[in-house]
This record gives sequence, structure tokens and C-alpha cells, in this order.
Amino acid sequence: MAVIHVYSVETATGSELRGSGLRTGSASAAVDHALRSNIQYPPPLHATKIFYAGDFVDPAFAELTELAQRHRLEFDIGGI
Repeated sequence: MAVIHVYSVETATGSELRGSGLRTGSASAAVDHALRSNIQYPPPLHATKIFYAGDFVDPAFAELTELAQRHRLEFDIGGI
């Protein structure tokens, strides 16, 4: 099962912003949260991070890849 973690950080310090995180298995919920976070915590002072942990054949991985590319969001694969 996929685990997707989305959160925002201060770019100057790399510190996670309290209350900005979401942990889900849904790619669409993760991308929606990232888009809302980019509005609430806009660049360049903040950055929204998306991390994917799970099997690469999981449908959530394909959906996250497609949605992230469509909305020009970056995500990392690996640990949370």
C-alpha cells in the first residue's frame, strides 16, 4: 500500500511548518493538499514537499506521477 506524505517547509531553514502535513494513500488527495499548501505558503519563502513510499506498481504511484506532472509539482520517492 502506498503512503504519500505532503508538507510545507520554510526554504531558509528547511523547518516543517506546523499543521501543514498530510499523510494519505490517495494521490489525488495529496496533490489537492499540495496545491492548497502552495497558495497558503507560497514560494519562494516556502516549499511544498511530496514524498511517495510504496510499490512502484501500485496504482497510486501512476496516478501521483500523472497528477504531479499535470500540476507541475515535484515529488520524491523513498522514505518519509
